[in-house]
Amino acid sequence: MDDWKSKLEGLNKQLQTKEKAVQDEKAASLAAFRKWLGQIEPVLKNVGMFAEAFGVDCDWGISRFDDRYPYLEFRVRKPLLAYRVLCRDGVLEESIKEGEQPPRQSRTTLEALTNRRFEERLNQWVRAAGEAGRKVPGKRH
Repeated sequence: MDDWKSKLEGLNKQLQTKEKAVQDEKAASLAAFRKWLGQIEPVLKNVGMFAEAFGVDCDWGISRFDDRYPYLEFRVRKPLLAYRVLCRDGVLEESIKEGEQPPRQSRTTLEALTNRRFEERLNQWVRAAGEAGRKVPGKRH
């Protein structure tokens, strides 16, 4: 009987150790995402100036202090594009909605969201929106 109790106690300690490791990993991921959100604001301002130069109406928002799910949203008004990346339970999820299509969702990592890559990606969307909104001389709209 004592052998059974000691095995159960050992399994319980292993389970608690694994759960603590998972919780620590989630907390570290959340902290790293919040830090990234604090660093990405200058990039978003640059993209905003780029959009203004192309005549594209866009806006963005950051919720870094949402206790549960901090996020970043970037929107282009015309043609409609909405991008959102959020940290839910230590996992980064991104969602892209173009036009009337349903949003495409996927998981991502902070390594995939380096400032330079992120800025290039947003600038591509802004450039495409600017080109889509550009009037061609001699063509009726």
